[in-house]
Amino acid sequence: MIGELINEARRYQGLTMRQVASKTAVSLGALGKIEKNGNTTLATLADIAQALDCTVEVKLIPSGSSEVISTLLTNEGRASP
Repeated sequence: MIGELINEARRYQGLTMRQVASKTAVSLGALGKIEKNGNTTLATLADIAQALDCTVEVKLIPSGSSEVISTLLTNEGRASP
Protein backbone atom coordinates (compact mmCIF):
# COMPACT_ATOMS: atom_id res chain seq x y z
CA MET A 1 0.00 0.00 0.00
CA ILE A 2 2.69 2.54 0.95
CA GLY A 3 4.78 1.63 -2.08
CA GLU A 4 1.78 2.07 -4.37
CA LEU A 5 1.04 5.49 -2.86
CA ILE A 6 4.65 6.61 -3.35
CA ASN A 7 4.58 5.39 -6.94
CA GLU A 8 1.29 7.16 -7.60
CA ALA A 9 2.51 10.42 -6.04
CA ARG A 10 5.77 10.25 -8.00
CA ARG A 11 3.97 9.70 -11.29
CA TYR A 12 1.48 12.44 -10.44
CA GLN A 13 4.44 14.82 -10.04
CA GLY A 14 5.87 13.59 -13.35
CA LEU A 15 9.11 12.46 -11.70
CA THR A 16 11.28 9.46 -12.37
CA MET A 17 12.59 7.29 -9.55
CA ARG A 18 16.06 8.66 -10.31
CA GLN A 19 14.84 12.24 -9.81
CA VAL A 20 13.19 11.38 -6.50
CA ALA A 21 16.25 9.46 -5.30
CA SER A 22 18.48 12.44 -6.14
CA LYS A 23 16.33 14.65 -3.89
CA THR A 24 16.58 12.23 -0.94
CA ALA A 25 19.03 10.16 1.05
CA VAL A 26 17.44 7.08 -0.58
CA SER A 27 19.32 5.22 -3.29
CA LEU A 28 17.64 4.46 -6.61
CA GLY A 29 17.68 0.73 -5.81
CA ALA A 30 16.18 1.26 -2.35
CA LEU A 31 13.45 3.50 -3.77
CA GLY A 32 12.55 0.79 -6.27
CA LYS A 33 12.27 -1.76 -3.47
CA ILE A 34 10.15 0.62 -1.39
CA GLU A 35 7.78 1.22 -4.31
CA LYS A 36 7.58 -2.54 -4.89
CA ASN A 37 7.07 -3.83 -1.35
CA GLY A 38 6.33 -0.74 0.76
CA ASN A 39 8.86 -1.62 3.47
CA THR A 40 10.42 1.54 4.84
CA THR A 41 10.85 3.58 8.00
CA LEU A 42 8.77 6.63 8.84
CA ALA A 43 11.91 8.78 8.53
CA THR A 44 12.57 7.50 5.00
CA LEU A 45 8.91 7.89 4.10
CA ALA A 46 9.02 11.50 5.31
CA ASP A 47 12.16 12.12 3.22
CA ILE A 48 10.50 10.70 0.10
CA ALA A 49 7.28 12.61 0.77
CA GLN A 50 9.21 15.87 1.06
CA ALA A 51 10.88 15.17 -2.30
CA LEU A 52 7.41 14.60 -3.75
CA ASP A 53 6.07 17.82 -2.18
CA CYS A 54 3.67 15.72 -0.12
CA THR A 55 2.82 15.28 3.53
CA VAL A 56 2.44 11.99 5.37
CA GLU A 57 -0.44 11.36 7.74
CA VAL A 58 -0.64 8.17 9.81
CA LYS A 59 -3.62 7.39 12.01
CA LEU A 60 -3.38 4.73 14.71
CA ILE A 61 -6.61 3.27 16.05
CA PRO A 62 -6.77 1.55 19.46
CA SER A 63 -7.15 -2.23 19.56
CA GLY A 64 -10.72 -3.44 19.42
CA SER A 65 -11.90 -0.43 17.45
CA SER A 66 -14.00 -1.03 14.37
CA GLU A 67 -12.00 1.60 12.48
CA VAL A 68 -9.10 0.55 10.31
CA ILE A 69 -5.61 1.99 10.40
CA SER A 70 -5.29 4.46 7.57
CA THR A 71 -2.28 5.99 5.92
CA LEU A 72 -2.56 8.92 3.56
CA LEU A 73 0.02 10.45 1.28
CA THR A 74 -1.44 13.79 0.31
CA ASN A 75 -0.41 16.08 -2.51
CA GLU A 76 -1.90 19.49 -3.21
CA GLY A 77 -5.12 18.62 -1.45
CA ARG A 78 -5.44 15.33 -3.29
CA ALA A 79 -5.55 12.29 -1.01
CA SER A 80 -5.00 8.64 -1.80
CA PRO A 81 -6.56 6.13 0.63
